[in-house]
Amino acid sequence: MKKVTLFPLILSALVLASCGGGNNPDTSKATGLTTQDKSSDTSHATGLTTPNTQATEGAYKVTFDYNYEGGPASEVVKVNAFDAVKKPADPTRTGYRFGGWMKEADGHIFDFENMPFLEDSDVTLKAFWIPDSLKETVFEAEYCACITDGLGMQGSTYSGGTQGKALIGEDVYGDYHASNDFFVHFLYMKGNTLTFDLVADKAEENVVFAIRLSAEYRETIEITNEKWKVKINDEALAYKPFTFRHVPPQGGTRYPFTDYVLGNINLKEGENKIELITDNDELLYGTAASTAPMIDCLKMYSGNTITWPTAKESNID
Repeated sequence: MKKVTLFPLILSALVLASCGGGNNPDTSKATGLTTQDKSSDTSHATGLTTPNTQATEGAYKVTFDYNYEGGPASEVVKVNAFDAVKKPADPTRTGYRFGGWMKEADGHIFDFENMPFLEDSDVTLKAFWIPDSLKETVFEAEYCACITDGLGMQGSTYSGGTQGKALIGEDVYGDYHASNDFFVHFLYMKGNTLTFDLVADKAEENVVFAIRLSAEYRETIEITNEKWKVKINDEALAYKPFTFRHVPPQGGTRYPFTDYVLGNINLKEGENKIELITDNDELLYGTAASTAPMIDCLKMYSGNTITWPTAKESNID
């Protein structure tokens, strides 16, 4: 079994309107995108792959459930914490495409290449099947207009306030595995809200909805639908809680983005509003006064054509 080791490296870091946001004063006057410091960071990890020379039986069971009637029997492997998990060959199923191995408890799509086993109990991973009739549409969080509208949304870091484009981080080395090389963080003030104003060409039920997320600053971060709200047309989504475990400290390795399938949603014909809302006073770290994930993008699997007319691509210029 291969052991994964985390290598040290250096991390980088509104006028309140309908998009939402905190009301703490801006103390940093940041005006540009947050980037990783290439000049001083000489130890960035390109992969988490240090072999484990100790051939010991694992303490935890990982069960691979093929998740359809008549499918192959489940397979079980045993691993220890921080081991790399051996991935089975991608399964096939008539009429569906394989979307990865999804953790039964919380919808997390396991990333075999970039993440070790970070759980503290046995885990069942179910095959995530996407009907061939559904297409994937991706909406990048860094294009949310509310980040830079007016004077810019105010956010909070571990050492003070920040604003506007500084809430957008750039994945310079690619080790965050952000889908568009950019992501949004520092939404650590109660009321911070990212809004996606989407347009569907027809009404549709049971659209599969996922968000690509990561975390920073605190070793263990639990996200619940009470602390971090996801609203679809003003209705809160009752997703299962999930936990980021063994998040590296400030100045440690980067915690890669991975997908979380939060459930099925219904879309109306025409305008649909998706909101991601920080709604707690749980101190994350330092002056980051609320707890929230880092956000890469939304993903929808739908038979619809879904567009985002208000996407602000100039946010990353």
